[in-house]
Amino acid sequence: MGLRADYLSEVLHALRLREEYAEFVSRATHSEGDLRDIKAVQRIASALLRLLFPNLQIGDREFEHYCLQPAKTMRGLIREQLSIMDSEYKAQLATVDCVL
Repeated sequence: MGLRADYLSEVLHALRLREEYAEFVSRATHSEGDLRDIKAVQRIASALLRLLFPNLQIGDREFEHYCLQPAKTMRGLIREQLSIMDSEYKAQLATVDCVL
């Protein structure tokens, strides 16, 4: 178990250092609204992209379905909780669309 865990951690660490994923997400999305939401959605989508498609061989429908939509859902849940705790935050999430 130890060798497999060490190998997996090295692979994930190597993927973390590559910037191609964030660049791909930036090119593949068009955003409007709160910059904090936009960055959060892009970072989550980038993380999902590097885990699910480490070779970046992905079509536009797969990117939207497996990376962008789950990222928007996750950030939407956080935004909803923030709006419950503090009236300064609105429950509405920034607009992040796929442009591929």
